[in-house]
Formats: sequence, structure tokens, C-alpha cells
Amino acid sequence: EKLEFADKEMASFCNLTELQIVWEQTIEKAQCQKQDFNDATCLFKEKQYKACALILFSLIDGLLIRFEEKSDKPLNVGKKAITHLHGSIISHSNFENTFFLYIEFFNVDACLNEMLKTCENFKGRPKIINRNFVVHGMAAMPITEKDCAKLFYLYYNLLLLLQIYS
Repeated sequence: EKLEFADKEMASFCNLTELQIVWEQTIEKAQCQKQDFNDATCLFKEKQYKACALILFSLIDGLLIRFEEKSDKPLNVGKKAITHLHGSIISHSNFENTFFLYIEFFNVDACLNEMLKTCENFKGRPKIINRNFVVHGMAAMPITEKDCAKLFYLYYNLLLLLQIYS
């Protein structure tokens, strides 16, 4: 299965040494909410993965909301915020000058759409960590170290994407 393959490929990037490098690069980004991010890293080190995931999801939501503040339209979260980000980047980018941006964008976009996917009445169980299930107390499986590592990478890559886009 694709997910198992992706998880296996990512495993070498999820050890504490590799994550420490990502954490150091993340904290340097201007839009990083440093206090909350530091709290998330401390919780991760203490193996408090659910609390860590909740903070990381809130940081990701915050980036999407702050990105929308530049718009005259009402602010959205979740899927609508992702749609706004997608539309803004696609409509204002020049492919020839921003090839890296497109690669970064499509990876982040796919990840956001999967991790923030809505499931009507919480039917079905997502195969990967899902914001709505975690935030609303509907996650059937415990949050793992790997789940949090994915969220750290998503947060970093979203910060990088927004820095490039700005």
C-alpha cells in the first residue's frame, strides 16, 4: 500500500536527531509561533503525543488563518482555508519562475487535504492522523510518535511555502 511505503520512506527522518534539525530550522522562520512550537517539542520529548498533535494542528490552523487575513473575505479554517491557499498560490504564481514553489505547494496541499479532511458525522476511520478526529475527541487510535513527526514536517513545510510565497 502507498501509505506503508511512504511511512517506511519517512522513517529515517523521524528519529530525534533528524527532528532536532527540523525543529532548529522551524524556529528560525519568522511566522513560527515560537512559544507554542517549543511547547510542542517538549511534549513530543515527553511522549505526550496527543497534546503535541493538538498544538501542532492549532499552529497549522493559525498559519492558514493568518494567510487568509490578507484577503477581504471572511476568514475560514480547515478545508475552506486550504482551498483559499490553493487558489491564491495557483492564481498568483508564475510556473517558470517558481518551479520549487509548485513542488513544495503540491506536497503541502496534498498533506493538508488529507490531514484536515472532513468525514460527515465522523463516519469511517482515517488511515493517517486527522485534525477533526483528534480535536473533537473522536480518534479511535492513540496518537503516535510518527503522527507527530508528520505534523512537525507539515508545519515546517507550510512555513517554508508561505515564506516563499510571500
